[in-house]
Amino acid sequence: MSNKNKVSDDITIWKFGCNWGGRQNPNFYEFIQEEKIVIGRERFRYAEGDLVLITDGFTVKAIVKVLEEPASITTNSKYRVLADTYNVAWDNRTIFAKADWYELPENLIFQYLAQRGSGRVRKREIKEIALNLWNERKV
Repeated sequence: MSNKNKVSDDITIWKFGCNWGGRQNPNFYEFIQEEKIVIGRERFRYAEGDLVLITDGFTVKAIVKVLEEPASITTNSKYRVLADTYNVAWDNRTIFAKADWYELPENLIFQYLAQRGSGRVRKREIKEIALNLWNERKV
């Protein structure tokens, strides 16, 4: 693996769950994985180069690296299905960006016991796990 694929220890890491508004709503993990995007909200705005933990409840299923500055989801009508099917808010505060996806093999899936659906990861041990998994993945 080349060094250009590695990330530094001081990178910002976010968490984002795949049940918009709670587990009573449909899970959109497969949709964003197939599209190779990450979505979020403006108040938890990730930046190009950041890592995002993609979760189903407390289960971290993938780690993605943001490849571009996020844009409002309303700028791409292709993603209207996220609102229509998965109850994702269709407004200027919902953002998306292309992302490099690393879907975790079953033996590397881990738990991050944060109650909120999205936010910045501050727990040192979770950041270390994410960085190690990202930097040691096979590309």
